[in-house]
Amino acid sequence: MVVDERKMGLELEERRTITIARLQAMRDRAHKLLNHLTAISGYTQIALMGKAGSGIKTELDKVVQAADHASKEVLCCIASLNEVEKEPPFAPKQ
Repeated sequence: MVVDERKMGLELEERRTITIARLQAMRDRAHKLLNHLTAISGYTQIALMGKAGSGIKTELDKVVQAADHASKEVLCCIASLNEVEKEPPFAPKQ
């Protein structure tokens, strides 16, 4: 019985560790995506300062708005991942 409980405990701890690693990988990917969206928004804003026609500027404005909206969504995903990690069984053991 004690061996089975110990084995179960080790299996749960292994699953917990794997899940935490996956959450961290998801957070890393979200941060990378956020970096790309920031670059898209920034370079598009630089292009808007150029001598493009009004039709092109209208379309570039849409790109900036979409990138900014997507960035906010990614930030929400990162916040959600952070919250999940704070909840049991993922919270650090004390």
